[in-house]
Amino acid sequence: MARVYGANERRCDTCGAPIVPGLAVCNYCRRAYSGAPPGPKCPKCTAVNVAGSMACGRCRSPMARSCIFCGAASPLDASACRHCHEAFAGAEQRKQQREAAYKQQQYMQLANTGIQAAGVVIASGAATGLLDSVGDLLGSIVDAAGD
Repeated sequence: MARVYGANERRCDTCGAPIVPGLAVCNYCRRAYSGAPPGPKCPKCTAVNVAGSMACGRCRSPMARSCIFCGAASPLDASACRHCHEAFAGAEQRKQQREAAYKQQQYMQLANTGIQAAGVVIASGAATGLLDSVGDLLGSIVDAAGD
């Protein structure tokens, strides 16, 4: 019995097979669908999907990657995160550089806090007794090591 297709059902221009939504290439004749920009191949089933697909049109496997800066998902063929707009190329190196710069900034803030605290102690006059105590402690350590 011949199947009657609806007027809105799209078909492959080459072989007449029904178009699979999300795919850029016909499942039967392997020809590109007209007007469907080809995107990445599915990592699981290798079907060629439409550009910007977040899931495979054939096997429904996820076709997204996570941004290392914000964690948002973007299509495999995206050059940058759709959420924070960070480029995927070189992202790991940029993140390491930013983390190193942040860590250095934290160390500098800690050192500055220590210097400020030392200045307060010295200005209060309490440093003399503290320095004498540290000197006595160091002298005891040196004497004990010499025995």
